[in-house]
Amino acid sequence: MSININSDKPHTGNSHYLEHNEREAHQTDIDNKYYFRMLHCIHLLPHTPEEYYNSLKNQRDMEPFKEPPRKHFNHAAGISFPLILKAFFSETSKMELTKRKKLADALHQADTKDAFESYIKRKEQFYKSRQKDHQEVDALHERMKNGDVEQIEAYYTFVLQQDSFSTDFQNPFQINIGSMQYDRMNKSLSFFYRIPNTEEILTFSAFVYDQDHDVIVPKPAPQKCELLQRTHIMHRILLRALRMVYESDSYEFLDDVKITGFVEYFDSSYGKKRRKDVISFHMNREEFYDTNFEKVNVEKLFSARIRPKQSSNLYSKKEEDIFDIHSPKRNTISKKNAQ
Repeated sequence: MSININSDKPHTGNSHYLEHNEREAHQTDIDNKYYFRMLHCIHLLPHTPEEYYNSLKNQRDMEPFKEPPRKHFNHAAGISFPLILKAFFSETSKMELTKRKKLADALHQADTKDAFESYIKRKEQFYKSRQKDHQEVDALHERMKNGDVEQIEAYYTFVLQQDSFSTDFQNPFQINIGSMQYDRMNKSLSFFYRIPNTEEILTFSAFVYDQDHDVIVPKPAPQKCELLQRTHIMHRILLRALRMVYESDSYEFLDDVKITGFVEYFDSSYGKKRRKDVISFHMNREEFYDTNFEKVNVEKLFSARIRPKQSSNLYSKKEEDIFDIHSPKRNTISKKNAQ
């Protein structure tokens, strides 16, 4: 990743130019570090069931009525360019042109009348169909209010898919949700949520100005810091998903939420994309609303309270070399045991 500098500015040898770009690099460093530190909070937009069900409704309007093109009727009435030209010089041709224009007008009016009547019928059918569509969606909404499991699962899937953030400051992270399940009796929601692969996370120690190439670039972080940064970002993404569902729980369906984070990767030994579950945790409603996510120390939250089940060597080894936490042979670490 690099940030180009405006080439219209003075030559890089200019001390004011260099000072300006170094200040810009410093500000970029502050902004990006803040973004990653607060990734579980920034631009987080919870949703409501009303938003979800409105998104399912056909909100289009019928296109406005358009009169049939006049030129077709001119042609049908025998109005031609030679006749129009002759009408300038011949009274007989002028009278003939007038007669044919009246015929074209009559044909156009008759066709327009038929077309408009047909349009009114189609418009009436269109809005009847749209009303029926809205009623069907409203019925689904009522099912959700009454605790329909399928509708509740669909709603929280929608909520998570509406989120938008980046793990490299350039590309939106591709959200992938699997196995959304709601337990109505226990009021618990569990789902699988994709976490970023190693190469999807930008790690850096600072953003600096590269005078030789006239760009602002991230300065590489030491290997140990890279591992910590990736883990910290992964934790914040999972917290973000947790907040999205709880803070979108308008009808208070949720008393507990369990999230399993998984990685997707191409396994050459299988010749296809595979998936591994690598971290899992849950948080109940009371614990969630007792947490100030704007001020919480995220890593202490994970180590002291959440204590997830997590694959060892996550982000320090390739995906094919780490173990699935749900496989028979588990190679997992517990924050509790690690302490």
